[in-house]
Amino acid sequence: MNKNTLHVRDVELTLNLRIVLAVLVISGICIVFSGVLASAVAASAPAVFCAWVIGVTTAVISSYWIISSHKIIKDIKLEISNESEGEKIYTVMKIE
Repeated sequence: MNKNTLHVRDVELTLNLRIVLAVLVISGICIVFSGVLASAVAASAPAVFCAWVIGVTTAVISSYWIISSHKIIKDIKLEISNESEGEKIYTVMKIE
């Protein structure tokens, strides 16, 4: 085996829970809105289908916008070791 090979032993991610919670809340609101819209046009099956499509599409687009405009991962902690020597190298990556 090559002496310059490093192995990752442990990876620890810290998530920004406020962003995850915001995505879940906005998605839930959009789904409830589509249910209300579908019940308002319940007489027509194509209109109900369109109401659900509009609600789900709005949820997906808003979730994508929130995820792409904010940082979800706060920091990453890696434990890297060299198999032959047994010594461990710890690194911490902070994302700002």
